[in-house]
Amino acid sequence: MEWLLRFSASEGTRFFWDEARRFFQDKPLDFEVAAEQLFARLDPTVRAMVAEEGSTLAYISHARLALAFWDRLISHRLTVVAAERVRRVPMTSYPEQAPQLLRRPWLLEVRKPLEGERLYGDTTALGCYPTEEPGHWMLLGWLLVDGEPRCRAMHWIQKWSPGLRQLPDLAEEGYEWHDGAWVEAARLPKETFRERRGWFQDGVRFATVFGALLEAENTFEWLISSRKRRMS
Repeated sequence: MEWLLRFSASEGTRFFWDEARRFFQDKPLDFEVAAEQLFARLDPTVRAMVAEEGSTLAYISHARLALAFWDRLISHRLTVVAAERVRRVPMTSYPEQAPQLLRRPWLLEVRKPLEGERLYGDTTALGCYPTEEPGHWMLLGWLLVDGEPRCRAMHWIQKWSPGLRQLPDLAEEGYEWHDGAWVEAARLPKETFRERRGWFQDGVRFATVFGALLEAENTFEWLISSRKRRMS
């Protein structure tokens, strides 16, 4: 997992995005298969190292996120001030409809993760892309815990109802890097699973608040504390 210390989430996404644009003449019909094909294009030595540490799924999920940005790759890089403001916004209910940010693939990250900057908790970046099933999304997280890089991926069913709190219906699905291997969430120790569910709920809240703030009025001073990076 040392590659997480060498490249930011947006740099890794840009790598797979560039590879996809070179390899596929047209937008792939099946992104899942395409992501595996992109991984297969990596140098055999790199693939062997990835397989040895058991992080193949993390690479394929990252490639899947990049493919979801097929037409235009954009990431939002938040400053410490911007991330703190998002965390401080109180939210007792969810918007009546998804903010524009959450209606398409998205990627949020801090500017200097190795210097202690975080979106929330130990999370340095969040990304999300739609799956083949309508209303189902995959939430990806990049974390640094006591200097150790980690990844996790969780299903998110988006159900937007006025005044009702969003329920993480599929928080028990997905996988996580645990004790040196990828483990299905259902097989994680109880305390680990509880922490994982809390992380998921915090991630949904952070992304929803950030998306809502991007659309709110009179937020110019807040917006200059974050930077939108068009990478295409």
